[in-house]
Amino acid sequence: MATRKKKKIQNICVTGGLGFIGSHVVVKLINEGHKVVILDTKTDYGIINKAELDAVMQERFFGIANRITDSVSLNIYTIDVANPELKTLFEKEKFDSVIHLASFPRQKVVNADPTQGSKVMSEGLLNLLELSRQTNVKRFSYISSSMVYGDFTDNVVEDAVCDPKGQYAIMKYAGELLVKDYTRQYGLDHTIIRPSAVYGPLDVCDRVISKFFMNALTGEKITVNGKMEKLDFTFVNDVATGIVQATISPKAVNETYNLTKSKGVTLYDAAQAVKDIVGKGNIEVKQKDKDFPSRGTLSIEKAKEDFDYNPITDLKDGLNIYYTWLNHSSYWQEQLNPKKDEIKVTPITQLKNVTEVKPKKKIKAKPKAKPKAKPKTKSKPKPKAK
Repeated sequence: MATRKKKKIQNICVTGGLGFIGSHVVVKLINEGHKVVILDTKTDYGIINKAELDAVMQERFFGIANRITDSVSLNIYTIDVANPELKTLFEKEKFDSVIHLASFPRQKVVNADPTQGSKVMSEGLLNLLELSRQTNVKRFSYISSSMVYGDFTDNVVEDAVCDPKGQYAIMKYAGELLVKDYTRQYGLDHTIIRPSAVYGPLDVCDRVISKFFMNALTGEKITVNGKMEKLDFTFVNDVATGIVQATISPKAVNETYNLTKSKGVTLYDAAQAVKDIVGKGNIEVKQKDKDFPSRGTLSIEKAKEDFDYNPITDLKDGLNIYYTWLNHSSYWQEQLNPKKDEIKVTPITQLKNVTEVKPKKKIKAKPKAKPKAKPKTKSKPKPKAK
């Protein structure tokens, strides 16, 4: 009987490892027994609600920490990927692989602060590539985006012409070229991954699906920008599994992959599905957002062939899982169903430095006695005239 080849345990650096996709990737790596180091600044990008981010970050952290055993190692560093001091860490850890997820996550965030976005997406990437080259990292996995294709219809393949639109997509594509050039110049092996419209538990309320749910739950209009515009919605567990598979697979060396569900769904149909699950909501259709390209279905045949990528979660199932998470999230339940403030009255006797002064009983005043009338004195007779 043939024995199954044991997977080599690696020391893997995950940048953005406390992020939405990154935290799921870390869980997958830990479950496979790999040693993991997380780099994450826990940034709110200047637009995400801090209380929401803190709550989600805490849940992501505990989701990771609960899987740690005596045989699994995890270290978390709160440090920017552009920081030169990372050199000490890279020299110490001697990583086998780097999975680079730390980035401004979408077009809207980059538009809000393109200068800072460029620092993270360009300078940060360059710093990581240099450190990886200098410390002999064996694989650099770069998480790009399907936005690099620009406008496309269905079944777009990885070698299609890229025509990115907007700062986010352009910087993502520039990152791909930079990664490939480090392979050309220095022999640093890479894998490039292009996800699409990722959704699921542990996300903040700032993506298409999460916004649809929040608007349905709060009674606001579910806004659809372009009724027939499509997205290849991908459940977060599926893409996280694919990222780990691609990073470990020998066949994925110096290759590029689409990692999606490979099923384009119109924004209107997605909004309707959310409305049906929540049981309420009003859909408002507007014109297509000119800042975003028109997209469709991406081909995943290459990933299926090279490392058996198999996204198992259909949109309807994924939406139900996400909705269940929202209903069990203490943060979102407090926001959606706030409790009325109870006014607690502390007995005055329990208050420090307060003395209760009880009013004295009023004593009814006795009616004043009427003064006794003075007795009339007889007037002396007037003397008679002589």
